[in-house]
Amino acid sequence: GMQKMMEAHQNEWWSTMSSMQVIFRQAADALFAQGKLDADQRHNYFMSVTERENIHGILTADSNHRHTLAFLRQLEGISLENWRTARNFIDMSGPEVDREAQRLMDDLRDRKIPERLRASSIIRYSQPWVDPSGIHLDTHKGN
Repeated sequence: GMQKMMEAHQNEWWSTMSSMQVIFRQAADALFAQGKLDADQRHNYFMSVTERENIHGILTADSNHRHTLAFLRQLEGISLENWRTARNFIDMSGPEVDREAQRLMDDLRDRKIPERLRASSIIRYSQPWVDPSGIHLDTHKGN
C-alpha cells in the first residue's frame, strides 16, 4: 500500500540525488581545476549534511565554547549489507560509502571540532552496529 509506494519514491529520490551529486562534484572539480572555484567553494559540493550543520552550529558560531557540547559517536562494525539502513548513519552513494564525504567528516570530528571546542565540551563514545536496524536501544543505553 502506501508504505511501499513511499519507500519506492524514497529509493528513487536517493538514486536521483546520488546521480546529481556525482554531476555537481565533477563540475566542481572541473571549475576548481580552471581556477573558477577556490578550495572552500569546491568543498561545498563534497561535504555531508552533517558536516554543514556542524560548521554552522559549532565552527562558525560566536562564543561556541560557552554553549556547545559535542557528542562524537563512532559506529563500530557498521555493515553495508543493508545499505538502505546504513545511509541513515553514514554518507552513501547508492550502495557504496561516499569516501570523500567520510574523509571530510573524519577531519571534522578529529581535527576541526577539537580545535574549536574545549576538551571538556567533547564527549566521545563508541556504539556497536546491530543489524538490521543499525542502532538498538539495548546497546545504546548508558552511552
